[in-house]
Amino acid sequence: MPRILPLHLPARCRAAFVMVAALWLVAGCGLLPQARPLPAADEPARAVDTAPAVSQDDTYALLQQAEKAASPQREQLLLQVARQYRDRGDDKRVGRVLREMDARALQGAERMDYSLLYGEWALGQRQYPLAASVLFDPQVSAEGREPGVVAQWRDLRARLHDAEQRPVDAVLERLAQFPLLRDEPAQREASEAMWRSLSQLREDEFLFLENAELDNTSQLQLLQGWLALARIQRQGMQDVERQSNGLRDWQRSWPYHPANRFMPVDMKLLNTMLDGQPRHIALLLPLTGKHAAAGRAVRDGFLSGYYRALAGGAPAIRIDMIDTHAAD
Repeated sequence: MPRILPLHLPARCRAAFVMVAALWLVAGCGLLPQARPLPAADEPARAVDTAPAVSQDDTYALLQQAEKAASPQREQLLLQVARQYRDRGDDKRVGRVLREMDARALQGAERMDYSLLYGEWALGQRQYPLAASVLFDPQVSAEGREPGVVAQWRDLRARLHDAEQRPVDAVLERLAQFPLLRDEPAQREASEAMWRSLSQLREDEFLFLENAELDNTSQLQLLQGWLALARIQRQGMQDVERQSNGLRDWQRSWPYHPANRFMPVDMKLLNTMLDGQPRHIALLLPLTGKHAAAGRAVRDGFLSGYYRALAGGAPAIRIDMIDTHAAD
């Protein structure tokens, strides 16, 4: 079994090793670390780091126990160690410990914990094939697990799909995640993640989901609501009033949908943009005199664009043409 603890030497060997190391450092004084200067009198004092909730000595003790233990106790102990390193933000040691474990020795909830820890670490390291191997391990089952744990598992799987540019699969994972979320911050975060995935869909992928048939009726209704909202966004920003009207209709049709409570920011802006659109403008141009040709060209170009917008459903506005030459 490979060792994961530092090498231990007998006392006499340690003493000799320390003496040799000390002599070597003195001889190579250029390698000695430089003493840090004292802070200036007016330099603010730095905050003292707080001690971790679990001390390094406790972690080391668990490692010692794991080195002497047989499976599955060894893997159970290493799982605790990996959690402690994760909580301290020591990603390097998290990966080292997880690689030492034999996942086959873990069952049930412990196998799920291993999948969550390793999957989260692999995603953070952008090791996507490794993340997929643990997050989609057929030996890992959500059956009988706590809703919060399964929600985290679904979230990691959806994030992996997003990272690998598979938004359809990410959307389906989010649909399974939503009913498991209990607190508002988690629901808001999942809603924002769902909207990002929907925004990444190609039109063929969007049509695929619009015609998808899901066995779970509640998930199907949830999906239809999201897609109806996303379809409004896909109408384009050229027709803000049409989008705004579509959004109001959507809100009346889907009053209990999560997106009604956690409306995407870009959709919230629709009504603001509509309220900010001008209803009355004035064009100040030289329509007579020596610059009249240039002024009329600008006027004609503006009106051409305006009438095209009207044909596309844009709201009519009042336009006053003011001849600046006549005002001279």
